[in-house]
Amino acid sequence: MKKSSFKSKMTAVAIAGVAIVLVALGLILPGSNNLDNGDMKNASAKKKIEKFEDKSRAKDVKKKNKPKVLKEKLEFSKDKSFAYTDKISVRSKSYAELGSFKKDIKKAGYKLASKPFEINDKYFAKVSIKKGKSVGECEAELSKLSNVSGCERDRVFKLSDDVDTAGSKTVKEKPDWSWEDLLPPWLKPKKPKDKESKGYQIDKMNVESAWNYVKDHKKGKTKIGAVDTGVQGNHEDLQESLNKNESTCTEDAHKDNGYNDLGSHGSHVMGIMVATTGNKKGIKGIATTYDNNVASALMVQAAFNSEEVKDGKKVIKQYFKEEAMAKGIKYAADKGCRIVGLSISGRGGSITVSEAVKYALGKGTLVVYAAGNDSQDIGKIGYENKNILAVISTDSNDNKSGFSNYGGAHNKISAPGSDIYSTVPNNSYSNKSGTSMACPAVNSVGAMVAAINPSLEPQGIKRLLQNTVDDLGASGYDDTFGYGRVNAWRAVTQAADKKSVSFWYDYPGLDEREECIKGAVVSNGDSVGSQFPSDIDIKRPHYKLKGWSTVKGSTTVNFTKDTKVYSNMTVYAVWARDKHKVELDADYDGGEKIIKEVEWETDLLLPTPKAREGHKFMGWSTVSNDAGHIVPARYTVTKDIKLYAVWKRNTHYVSFDSVGGSNHPGSIGIAYGDMIQSLPSPGTKEGHKFMGWSTVANDYGKIIASSYIVKKDISLYAVWETNTYNVTLDARGGIFKSDSSHTVRFSRKYGEAIGRLPAADEVYREAYEFAGWSREANDQGQDVNEHAAVKGDLVIYAKWKDIYLDVKYYKNEANSSPAKVKSLKYGSRLSELLPESETAKEGYDLVGYKIVDDSGHSFTYPVSKIEDVKDYVVKKSISIYPMFKLQTFNLKFNVNGGEYSVNGDVKPLDDVTYNYGDTVKLTDLPDENSLKKPNHVFLYWEYKTDSMQDYEKLPDNYVIKSDTSLRAMWDRIPAKMSFNLNGGDYMVDGKVETLEDRKYTYGDIIRLSDLPTKDSLKKPNHEFICWTYKSDDMSSYEILPDNYVISSNISLLAAWKKVEAPKPEPEEPPKPEEPNKPVDPPKPPEPEKPPISNKCKVSFAIGNAEGNAPALIVNYGDTLGDKLPINIHKEGMHFIGWSTKKGTTYQNFYKYTKVNKSITLYPVFKTGFRKEIGRPGLTAVKANGYPKLTLKHPSANIHSAFKVYRKENSSTGKEVLVAVIQRNDELSIFDFEAEPGKEYVYRAVATMVEDGLEYYGESAISYVKTHKSIDLSVKLNNTGKTQLVFTPVDGAYRYKIKIRNVDMYTKGAKEEQLIDASELEKDSSGNYVYTMKDNTSGKYSVYTVEAMDGNAVLSTSNEASIFKLDAVEKLKLKVKRFKKNRQVLLTFNRAKNADGYMIYKRTGKKGQFVLIKKLASKKAVIKYLDKKCKANKRYYYKVVAYKKLYGIIYRGVYSKIIGIKIK
Repeated sequence: MKKSSFKSKMTAVAIAGVAIVLVALGLILPGSNNLDNGDMKNASAKKKIEKFEDKSRAKDVKKKNKPKVLKEKLEFSKDKSFAYTDKISVRSKSYAELGSFKKDIKKAGYKLASKPFEINDKYFAKVSIKKGKSVGECEAELSKLSNVSGCERDRVFKLSDDVDTAGSKTVKEKPDWSWEDLLPPWLKPKKPKDKESKGYQIDKMNVESAWNYVKDHKKGKTKIGAVDTGVQGNHEDLQESLNKNESTCTEDAHKDNGYNDLGSHGSHVMGIMVATTGNKKGIKGIATTYDNNVASALMVQAAFNSEEVKDGKKVIKQYFKEEAMAKGIKYAADKGCRIVGLSISGRGGSITVSEAVKYALGKGTLVVYAAGNDSQDIGKIGYENKNILAVISTDSNDNKSGFSNYGGAHNKISAPGSDIYSTVPNNSYSNKSGTSMACPAVNSVGAMVAAINPSLEPQGIKRLLQNTVDDLGASGYDDTFGYGRVNAWRAVTQAADKKSVSFWYDYPGLDEREECIKGAVVSNGDSVGSQFPSDIDIKRPHYKLKGWSTVKGSTTVNFTKDTKVYSNMTVYAVWARDKHKVELDADYDGGEKIIKEVEWETDLLLPTPKAREGHKFMGWSTVSNDAGHIVPARYTVTKDIKLYAVWKRNTHYVSFDSVGGSNHPGSIGIAYGDMIQSLPSPGTKEGHKFMGWSTVANDYGKIIASSYIVKKDISLYAVWETNTYNVTLDARGGIFKSDSSHTVRFSRKYGEAIGRLPAADEVYREAYEFAGWSREANDQGQDVNEHAAVKGDLVIYAKWKDIYLDVKYYKNEANSSPAKVKSLKYGSRLSELLPESETAKEGYDLVGYKIVDDSGHSFTYPVSKIEDVKDYVVKKSISIYPMFKLQTFNLKFNVNGGEYSVNGDVKPLDDVTYNYGDTVKLTDLPDENSLKKPNHVFLYWEYKTDSMQDYEKLPDNYVIKSDTSLRAMWDRIPAKMSFNLNGGDYMVDGKVETLEDRKYTYGDIIRLSDLPTKDSLKKPNHEFICWTYKSDDMSSYEILPDNYVISSNISLLAAWKKVEAPKPEPEEPPKPEEPNKPVDPPKPPEPEKPPISNKCKVSFAIGNAEGNAPALIVNYGDTLGDKLPINIHKEGMHFIGWSTKKGTTYQNFYKYTKVNKSITLYPVFKTGFRKEIGRPGLTAVKANGYPKLTLKHPSANIHSAFKVYRKENSSTGKEVLVAVIQRNDELSIFDFEAEPGKEYVYRAVATMVEDGLEYYGESAISYVKTHKSIDLSVKLNNTGKTQLVFTPVDGAYRYKIKIRNVDMYTKGAKEEQLIDASELEKDSSGNYVYTMKDNTSGKYSVYTVEAMDGNAVLSTSNEASIFKLDAVEKLKLKVKRFKKNRQVLLTFNRAKNADGYMIYKRTGKKGQFVLIKKLASKKAVIKYLDKKCKANKRYYYKVVAYKKLYGIIYRGVYSKIIGIKIK
């Protein structure tokens, strides 16, 4: 015996032993031929068995189907559903020769990676990507080949793993061996009777009803196909309808005959369609019906096994190549399959597969695809083929399966695909989920339709399936379910006697993936009607759909929506080419214009226009007068176009004769009709002037202008004239005495002498002496010879000598001798003779000058006319004297926030004028008796002059030597703030502490955040609301605002809100209310009757009382105990307890009373009113926007507290408790919970407690109406001034504006302004608008507004703040050029106190301004370069400064808007 044989037998014996043990343990149940169908009680044992089974299956698969590793380099998509290979799919043009196709590819340097195959007269092949080139570059090169019509990156599709769906029960495939084979005969389980499974999809699609109909009405057997992973050809449930002879395997897939499933996918798909029905085995196939004679199915194995590593283990996966899928579709169509299904991930988007789909349609085959399991919108994840019927998966609840794709083109239909039970290899069965399982269900129903009506075209079957669905989603077509879920019975019953009409509109250039055919299904003799395709849906570039014809290629329409249909028909689109207008313009005044209308792509022979004088025709151009855009003489028209004739002008020659001139121009060529423009120069001819060019020699009358238009060859002659020259005598500032002129002019012919010149007594110039004539314009030139010949224009100048005068300067009039003497030229000015430093005299001002000439005439000039003195023209010898005056200075007063009063009247403290050297005594100045400032006391005066950096204390007997400013100095008055906790405690770390008084000075600011809050303030049964305050000048407390400014001593009072505590439940029932009333003797107890039910219901009828008293369910004989409600309230009454009788005043039911039946209990009340308590005083007024309530004690004064209630003054108003006030508490409170803008009724009662019960007296009533709160906003207007916008308040006659200005260095100072409402303006929304007069920049201001009625505050606004900034100034724009780009440089001045700047830009006048830059800079001049500008655009800019404070950005005023045009 061989070792291996012995080892196998020993293994079998061991396994049998294990099996026996497992059977004994109950782990394998007798009668089970599948491990998962039993009840596995031992989980670890089950795992070991499954592991052993998996290893056995893996060995078997490895033996039969050894995986072949793909050689291509794959680039997987994000969802891993497909991968790109390193190949490119190439398609030839229609009817191209195979040899030429291959030759083109080889010539371009590409290698064929597959054997070409043919579909629809086109060849398809794969080529390798060139090294060093990208896919895009390769596709671009291949697309240019003469025999190539398209190319794209080759893809390999990966078969997705089974989808794991909720609730799905997966049945493991049966191994080749069975545990039963290892068991001895006495332990082998008895096999149960075979049972055939019917999946839920049979009922969902109404399949059994369809079977009954098909059985009686079928007219033939339908052949269907599947392109998949193969099929187990000898499966026990696939023997009847599987077409074994025609099943095959494409040559590019794993080599097999199609009878071996590479996985289990194909077998599962085949079982859904054609599993034998009625054999009491496995499942019922949808397409086989009861007699298994409706459909036969063939399998085209197009899958490819590949070994991969996943989680460290080798696994086998199936792939599909595009060409294998395409060949599979073509093969199935050639074999006569009416329907072929592809239950694989793929949207049919490749050119190869799309061509195969179009081929199948032409062969009468409908292609059905699974929509895919990406759970995505197909329209967003890839280009899909619109000629297929795509199937969406649903589940047993008619919901779209979570994994199923959806959306995309309107070619979807739904079918069950979740948890579908079907055949798998090894004569076994399993559940799988996916659109792969939904696809064969649709194929099967289509097969039954074809069996009923074999002549229906593919589009007819498709249309019929779409028209007979169950609409699951939104009415009509929707992205979730497509047309709806397929209904088999409805489809087959409507298929009989139906005729299909296929509308083909394929045309050259149509993308293979785009829809090229539509279908309609009608009854015999009916017209298509509403199913007729719409012109809007069918488009072809450069064509219009004219209609439809039954003859392919016909130009005549013979089929319309009203045509009666008596047989299956195919009609073809009749196209009409678009018409285009061709306009021919001769392009000159008077030239002809021709307009023609021709069809698209007409080769139009362009005509030659009529001859044009002086021009030669060059051709027709798309641009006027542009030879660079001339089109061919035979022009192909593809659009409306205007063509312009291009002309070339003839050239004529002009010759020139200079007639003795120094230059000889010769001749020039000029185009017909052009002006000569620039006539050449004939040069020079001494003593002559060139007059022009003449068409006749020496003829002035024939001289031509430069605008002479040339229309022929001509000769031109130079015309010369002897020159006459001007001789000009220039007196150079002087005059000729004969006529007082400055110049004299006379003429001389070329070569004549100058002649006699004027003598010294004939010319005159002030302050100068005549010295002769010269050709140079100065006094040093050589004298002119009167006999010299004139050979050109000549200017002769007079020569002169200067005259000098003495000027004397004195320091003052008292001096006898001059301080300076200088000799000045006649006519000089005194600018340099006024030494102002020498005229300075301490305590005196220079007031002017006196000038005395040598004739004794004097002239006085004030100092304001100093320029006139400097401009004094010296014409005589003169003396100059300065004049002086004693200086005066001002003493200015600054009371520094105080006031100056005389006898109680406030007066301004005017400036006082002093002479230089005067003395100021302290006793002469205002003192503490006349100077006053609130909250301050006057200390002393400080002084400061212009030369001093800061103020100093003013001394007595101060000597005035310059302007002086005095400033009053003050000291603030101290103030105290005390606290009244109003019955509460101040807690620190859980201990009660004393809240000490605080010291301030007048003007200090109190912030609420600095005071104790509700976290540290406690009072039993109360909640702290806020602080109220009262100053020395106030009669009552008011609510303390935030940032309160101290102006006197202040007392703070804590405001509390009562919080109701739960009332304690009485431990014992109270005594009877009326002791004198006889009590009924107790009745003898009745014998208890046994309850019908052991549960009793206790109901509570509380009527108009308030409280929570729901019905209770208790056991028979139990008490309610603590469940008995006790918190029952009724206005003016005391709750006593419960009674079983309605309207009684005594209690007879307690928490310990036993319940022996279902009963209803009624509340017992006792009145709480006592007149002797009296009525309190109550007044309600408006204060700071809230009602303020003030109480007075009633005269009896026996009460212990007050209760205050509030209700809206309306029929629906409900009274609520506002406050409980003890008699020793503050009797003025604010109702902070009152809403603004409502009218309220307040009621107050005095209360007292006696014997544990609360009693009350008469009510006091008061009415008050609250005002709406003020909504305040603040902004800067266009002029930079602050504007307040706030809502009006009814009854307010004036408004108080409170301002807190805060600069960058000091604390805030408060201001107030009162404005009458009549002075305010309203905006379009009805809000008040007030413009502040102060326009000082650099301030942070916080505003609040109070509405006033007299001195009463009706309402207060929110706080609104703003920071005032200056506008950006001197914004300038300049265009700069950087390389080829144009840029705009912006410059503008810095704005004071700004943190940064925002630059806005808009394009054109109607554009919107957009923020383009936010920058920070402290430079005096800020620059920004805008680099994003385009030529021929106009841009506008504006800039605004901003400041960021407390997290808020405040903008200033926008700069002016400046525009600039970019050329």
